[in-house]
Amino acid sequence: MSDAPGRPPRRGLTLAAVLVGLFGYSALETAISPALPAMMTFFGTSPDGIAWAFTALLLVGAVATPLVGRMSDLADKRWVMVGVLTVTTLGVVIAATAQSVVLFTIGQGLQGVGLALVPLSVALVSDLFTPQSAKAGNGLIIAVGTVSTALGLLIAGPVLTLTPFQGLYWIALVFLVPALIAALFIPRTAGRESSARTIDAFGGFLLAIGLGGVMLAISGGKLWGLGSVPQLITAVVALGALAWFVGHERRVAEPLVDVGLMRTAPIAAACMVSFGIGFSTFAAFVILPILVELPVDAGGLGGTATTTGLYLLPLGVAGVVAAPLVGALERAVGSRVSMLIGTGAILAGALVLTVGHRNSWANVTSMVLVGIGIAVALTQMLNIAVTAAPADRRASVSGLAFVVKGVGGALGSLVGATVIGATEYSPTGFVVAFAIGAGVALLTMAAAVLLPARVHEAVQSAGQPAGSAA
Repeated sequence: MSDAPGRPPRRGLTLAAVLVGLFGYSALETAISPALPAMMTFFGTSPDGIAWAFTALLLVGAVATPLVGRMSDLADKRWVMVGVLTVTTLGVVIAATAQSVVLFTIGQGLQGVGLALVPLSVALVSDLFTPQSAKAGNGLIIAVGTVSTALGLLIAGPVLTLTPFQGLYWIALVFLVPALIAALFIPRTAGRESSARTIDAFGGFLLAIGLGGVMLAISGGKLWGLGSVPQLITAVVALGALAWFVGHERRVAEPLVDVGLMRTAPIAAACMVSFGIGFSTFAAFVILPILVELPVDAGGLGGTATTTGLYLLPLGVAGVVAAPLVGALERAVGSRVSMLIGTGAILAGALVLTVGHRNSWANVTSMVLVGIGIAVALTQMLNIAVTAAPADRRASVSGLAFVVKGVGGALGSLVGATVIGATEYSPTGFVVAFAIGAGVALLTMAAAVLLPARVHEAVQSAGQPAGSAA
């Protein structure tokens, strides 16, 4: 695809805008976790009060991701990318300048739109690149997201010793603003002629209530208490809205989410694997940092946020190395085996954590395995989504898969935090939490077995329109 007759497409600029914006956003959302105590002091609020600011980000992200995915299926992805980066950048500015927790929460909520950057980037790359180049591009997207997560924690400690927590937001703008400017000049992508130019508004409303309610019920377990009446009511309303949403989407001519696609084996398996990846990796991103920063006399490793970043850095480096190779791996061994390699590496990392989390080298080894597993499994999940979904559903399907991953991660974090909290952060609690992650990783491998040996060939033999990945 080109901008104009006789002019080559600016694919390099497209990829740069995607990767720079994604790096800045992902690094910020990781780096602010160690800044929570400073935020509570600055705004004069309780842990529950500041937690709602981050709950707002998750709620908005859960709703915005499928909506943005459908918008990018219908419209010029360039302007959808510009819109997402604009809203995200505005949210960062508001959070950085907020003098009250209410304004800070609004800023965090606007940043939730940025959670749609990954599926939107995948759809943009699949439109502008050749099938094999798109697979490599998907690998780079996952690699950047992985390494930025690790680097965010690594830089958080030094930055917070030099500046107030607002400095983390200003650093993120150094990446987001150039990405926004570059996005204005990426090649145009036309909307799908076969699709209606409208979005199912009522379906979007039901999805917002359903997904938002699920995320609120999960995060509310930490605020209201696990099994409390507010949490149960929220969960019931959310599940009812999702059930209504599924029935509604089956009846409308142009659904927001084509639930019929969820019955196809590759997409259903990819969503199950995505949920499992989100859940099983909570041990690396939530439980291990708690263990590292817990004082030695309380049974922890007595580290700091910087120590946590150093432990997680191998995860990011391994992801950067592994993700771009997934396309070649799939060509060599097929879709199912590639996914089994990725989920198997996550399982191996979780098992190492379970038996060796008191040992520094065991933790580093575990992070390398988890980094490889996340990179391979998530890249393969994206490749499957754009292969098995029709061309006008790539972004919405990959977006839904990432929402499912987010729900899995939130649920895993709640379960893990509940387990170690119930045992008062005893060694047994950490072992049980890591073992739960390993158990879910094993189930995730079982879901990967449901994939066809080679998704592209299975889609073609079924007579379905394949996406860009081959």
